[in-house]
Amino acid sequence: MTLRNSILQGVDTKGYVRWVLKDEVTGRIESSGKSNVIVNKTREKLADFFIGTSITAPRFIAIGTGTSVPVAADAALQTLVKYDGVNDAKAADSRSIRSLYTSRIVVQFITTEANQNIRELGLVDAANAGVLWARVSVVIDKTNTQRLTIYWYITFN
Repeated sequence: MTLRNSILQGVDTKGYVRWVLKDEVTGRIESSGKSNVIVNKTREKLADFFIGTSITAPRFIAIGTGTSVPVAADAALQTLVKYDGVNDAKAADSRSIRSLYTSRIVVQFITTEANQNIRELGLVDAANAGVLWARVSVVIDKTNTQRLTIYWYITFN
């Protein structure tokens, strides 16, 4: 085991994504959640940060229709979809610390946005989908009467 591996062995970054789909006509609410994959680029960016390199924190969520299983080597969503027909990723409505080692990013897609059979979500650092920090497979079938709220949690253990 190298020195670097022994140092990093005790640091574990995890992510969890929760989503809530609310029908604005019927009031029906569906929700679910799933662990995500923190990709290798995230580890690289965090290492850069600790040597003083300026990094851009992720604060956008992108949607896609790709069905491949997320892996650490992913650099982008498999099949990115412009959530409003123009933009790749939507900016966070809020970012906060939820507990000592957990941050939360919240994005809400209104009834006119992201009306797709969404099969993947990506946490990215720019509106043009920038650098992928995390990816998760989902099954969210959103229509134009529904509001979708994504809660993305990142925890450092």
